[in-house]
Amino acid sequence: RLNAKLNPLSETNARRGRRRADPLADIIHEVEEMLQACPRIRAVVIYEEMMRSHPELKPGIKRALERRVREWKAKHGPEQEVIFLQNHPPGRMGISEFSERLMWMCRGKRMPRTITGH
Repeated sequence: RLNAKLNPLSETNARRGRRRADPLADIIHEVEEMLQACPRIRAVVIYEEMMRSHPELKPGIKRALERRVREWKAKHGPEQEVIFLQNHPPGRMGISEFSERLMWMCRGKRMPRTITGH
C-alpha cells in the first residue's frame, strides 16, 4: 500500500461517457428549428409541443430538454444584456479631502485652510 503510485484525483477520475441512449436524438433537429425560428421561446413551450406531436416520448425528457435549450441559447441565442452591479457602502467612497481649496476668514483676511485647520 505504501509503495502504490498515488495519482491526483484529476487523473484518476476520467469523465464517463453516456450511460444510456440520448432520449432527444430523434427530435433535437426539430427543437433546434424551433429555436432558430424563435430564439426567445421557452423550453416548457417546446416540451409541450414535442409531447403533443410525438406521443411516444416519455415525460422524463423535460429536464434533458430544458438543459439542451439552455445550452443552445448560450451558444446561439440572442446576446444578453450585461449588468455590472455597483455597490457603494457608506463610508467607503467619497473620502477625498477638498479642504486645500477652501478659504477661511481671519480678521477680515482670507486665509488658506490646511488639513490641520490653521
